[in-house]
Amino acid sequence: MNEISTVCEGEKGVEVVLSGDVTVKQTLQMVEECSTGSCSCCTPTFMEQITKIDVAGQDGEVRIQIEGNVKLEEIEKNLSSCNKEV
Repeated sequence: MNEISTVCEGEKGVEVVLSGDVTVKQTLQMVEECSTGSCSCCTPTFMEQITKIDVAGQDGEVRIQIEGNVKLEEIEKNLSSCNKEV
């Protein structure tokens, strides 16, 4: 099962660390769905605030760096309503 290890706010935005049975490929697919608006967790208004999303790490521990005018609370809210298992 995938789980959110940490969500923290930094200078450039918010970093989310996923751990467990998570792959970089799964995470890239999830980010692509959010970026194209085909997910159920991110509204177009929310996505307009994001300037960049980077995925890094390795299978078992994947890091998502989200840059833009977004707050930690907004990211946590969207992750909790995501229909993907994260």
